[in-house]
Amino acid sequence: MSGKKRRKLKLLSDTIAKSRREATEVKNDNLELQTWADLPAELLEMIISRLALEDNVRASAVCKSWNFVANAVRMVNQSPWLMYFPKFGQWYEFYDPVQRKTYSIEFPELNGSRVCYTKDGWLLLYRPRTDRVFFFNPFTRETIKMPRFEMTYQIVAFSCAPTSPDCVLFTVKHVSPTIVAISTCHPGATEWVTVITKTVCLLSVAYGISLCSVMDSFIA
Repeated sequence: MSGKKRRKLKLLSDTIAKSRREATEVKNDNLELQTWADLPAELLEMIISRLALEDNVRASAVCKSWNFVANAVRMVNQSPWLMYFPKFGQWYEFYDPVQRKTYSIEFPELNGSRVCYTKDGWLLLYRPRTDRVFFFNPFTRETIKMPRFEMTYQIVAFSCAPTSPDCVLFTVKHVSPTIVAISTCHPGATEWVTVITKTVCLLSVAYGISLCSVMDSFIA
């Protein structure tokens, strides 16, 4: 083989080797640029769904994508828990009957308020000092404020989670033995609507739907 051909083959071999080295370097650079935030959502959901609440809360603080998945898993996989209210202070206890564990979480945003009703993982609270009515989710710490209202009632309830467009909150107050005041509101409203009727109000709850029937009208 002539020297000219050998030089060409060597040049070609060097070019191929260089291209391979560059490709390997680019691949390694791409691997180095990947972070925990780049994990596929399906894999991340699988991992976080196996975490206890305290570890789930820690995972939600990693980044926005982890926070979204952690909150979603926290709600979907959440079995009913018992919530204990403190006599003093702002630390609330939650008991998980599945894992038989108790967790203590501080909720300063609930200071001075009392729970009126609970449903679908949400608390309906009332702060007498300011007549402030609001929903609170203890797992996501999301708060939904309602118009101010003096909650002097005998019965209070809401139909479903306040994040649903079908959510309706209502209270029933006996003004006298034959007169009741029924007040209703929904998330996003600017005021409560109160109807006073001269009749006896019978409240029943069936299949998760609250119904209040009166003599000459029907409110659902």
